[in-house]
Amino acid sequence: DADLSRPYPFCLAHAFQGELTELGRPQEWLVEWKWDGIRAQVVRRQDHFWLWSRGEELVNERFPDLHADAQGLSPGTVLDGEIVAWREGQVLPFAEMQRRIGRKQLGPKILNDVPARFIAFGVLEDAGQDITVDTDPASAGLMWAIPKEIRAHGTFIGNDALRGIVANGPRRKRVGRD
Repeated sequence: DADLSRPYPFCLAHAFQGELTELGRPQEWLVEWKWDGIRAQVVRRQDHFWLWSRGEELVNERFPDLHADAQGLSPGTVLDGEIVAWREGQVLPFAEMQRRIGRKQLGPKILNDVPARFIAFGVLEDAGQDITVDTDPASAGLMWAIPKEIRAHGTFIGNDALRGIVANGPRRKRVGRD
């Protein structure tokens, strides 16, 4: 099971020290939001799932509220993203997440006070195939990894945006300095 559960190497951002012109044209940039959470991967293979932190620590026991969504993914799916504290449609400050992860036992009160959500940035594996070599996570399309039933109910973060992309195509937005 050790090999079956393994995440992909985490691709973490580092502060850019150069000039913006070194990055090429802004239209060619791929930018992801910096969330106030824990970088993670959801690995769903065969009949099992694993939640891995960027330190390659297995965190399934710390986030029981993510189990149903992880189990609902199609087998052979690996998602890259962020585990965040979430309440009333908003990401909570990381201090709230620290209240939760600092406990030895997660009781009903802390799970209710500081619920967790997984914000997916991209797909690393689809139908058991590594797609990191040929496809960047944004263009891989989360819609193909998340089962139709879950997409229909909109129970994951990013559902509305994915529906818009399916209906209207991806948005192109210039990113850069004023």
